[in-house]
Amino acid sequence: MAFLFAEFPLDENLSQLSAGLRQRDIAHRFTEEGGVQKLWLADEQDVAEVRLLLTNPELCDNTAEVGHAPAGNNSTRSRALLGCESTLVMLALGVAGYLVVLLNALPIYNLFGFLPLEPLFKSGQLWRLVTPVFFHFSIMHIVFNALWIWEVGKRLEPFMGRGHYLGLFISCAVVSNVIQYVMGGTIHFGGLSGVVYGYFGCLFFIARRYPQPKLMMPPGIYVFMLVWLVVGFAGIIDFFIAGAIANWAHLGGLLAGAAYAGFYIVTKRAH
Repeated sequence: MAFLFAEFPLDENLSQLSAGLRQRDIAHRFTEEGGVQKLWLADEQDVAEVRLLLTNPELCDNTAEVGHAPAGNNSTRSRALLGCESTLVMLALGVAGYLVVLLNALPIYNLFGFLPLEPLFKSGQLWRLVTPVFFHFSIMHIVFNALWIWEVGKRLEPFMGRGHYLGLFISCAVVSNVIQYVMGGTIHFGGLSGVVYGYFGCLFFIARRYPQPKLMMPPGIYVFMLVWLVVGFAGIIDFFIAGAIANWAHLGGLLAGAAYAGFYIVTKRAH
């Protein structure tokens, strides 16, 4: 008996995936139900191979993909940016935050940096729960975070939609900042790395609930991020960099992202 393996948006071209499945003699069929395309498989033993094709679409027959512009041209690059506008704004604000620190623009830093929670709430300056994520304290700090925000954000934002994506961002920013303050005992911290971990936590669960090629990342990336988290808590990284790693922000962001993934999945199922 066939079983449902994955769901895809109605406008997604699945001809390349279908060709790859046929090449490997994997029994399957696609249906359109409830506003999505559904992939049904006949044999559970094919699951691992199908996941491999979803993670590595280049393994499919490229000649089967129709209606796509040649790789690398301006049209392809433009399409890659569509639906990622919020991610691009976050990257721009991260660069701006790095310039604020680099130029020692204290009035701006003092306006948007974190505050102890009691005066923060009493003064109504709630933006400070979010804005510290945009401050970066070295070129490597902003480059590392910007790379991962783009790599994960360009997968999540078009899939989740702008509303949910911004909800995810705010949730990860607030939780990572608050936990870093409570556990770290200082208001002098910043960076998008807590959000990065939140994005990874969210993507991990969403990609397993909706196994689409656009959501897949190599498992080794998740392993690397978890190892980096553990090494950070062990204090090893602090020997090689100036300043300290905001490890609690990383953990807080990871948990917030995972929790938001559950919220998203339940919300989508309800509709």
